[in-house]
Amino acid sequence: MSDEATLLKKQANIDALTENQVYADPIKKLQEEMLKEFKAMREQLAQQIDKAAQAAGSGGGGADAGVSSKAFKELEAENKKLRYRIVHLKSALDEQDGGFQAQAAGGSYKLYTTVAHCNLVNQCQVVAALSGNQVEVVVLDEEARTSKAHLKANPQGRYPLLEGPDGTLAGVNAICKHFSRATGFGRHSDLVKQAQIDGWVHWTQSTLEPASQQVAKGIFDVDQVYNASWAEASKDLKAHFKSLNAALEGKQWLVGDKMSLADVVIATSLVVPLQTVLDAGIRKAMKNASDWLARVYALPQF
Repeated sequence: MSDEATLLKKQANIDALTENQVYADPIKKLQEEMLKEFKAMREQLAQQIDKAAQAAGSGGGGADAGVSSKAFKELEAENKKLRYRIVHLKSALDEQDGGFQAQAAGGSYKLYTTVAHCNLVNQCQVVAALSGNQVEVVVLDEEARTSKAHLKANPQGRYPLLEGPDGTLAGVNAICKHFSRATGFGRHSDLVKQAQIDGWVHWTQSTLEPASQQVAKGIFDVDQVYNASWAEASKDLKAHFKSLNAALEGKQWLVGDKMSLADVVIATSLVVPLQTVLDAGIRKAMKNASDWLARVYALPQF
């Protein structure tokens, strides 16, 4: 079997992994094998390019040079393609192995925040629990937040802040994705479906959560919110809930046939809106979303 055919077979094996199989280890093993073979292929290709360049420099071109200009360009193009694949495979493996190390389920963490109860903290707690990890929430006062030790641990000044044995992570997205990637919880073996999950998580933080926080601030008098701003946020929340309802047409879960990280972060972000502006009448009209929420909230971690 040719090198290319072997690599295609390995890629097919990755695509064939099901949701019931362990996500991280099989993928990583195949990636490592492909990286090794890509490097070997590129080394062989580099030798061919060197020979072609030497032949061309020794006299010239055509048959005497041993390789045509077209063939030489094709070799260079293949070399660039292999380099691209190697760089991205190394990047994927480094992401799994480097920086904030992934722990198996059962890890213990501290989650620092400036507000005791909020959607962002709840999201981290629920995802941690579903992935089999324990999180201790620590509410910081002004003195602790501005101490030299804490500023060093949190140079970005973002919250919530997760502290583990290998360092810190700032921001709800990074924290939830860490727990998901570390244990395989809420992930999908299909690359397109995983990208869809990531898209929904991003939508939650960039679109749904800002409207939810604006509404909560106005209702619970956390901050000054003008009536027009509150009304606009309330209107946006209803529109987002309607979009969610449409996306769930004929589906049990947002992506694939099992619960994912997308389901958890969106459902957590909707806890306060469902107690305020998304009243019983709206929920009754949005049956797909309401039934989906009932499935998610039935989990003991909620």
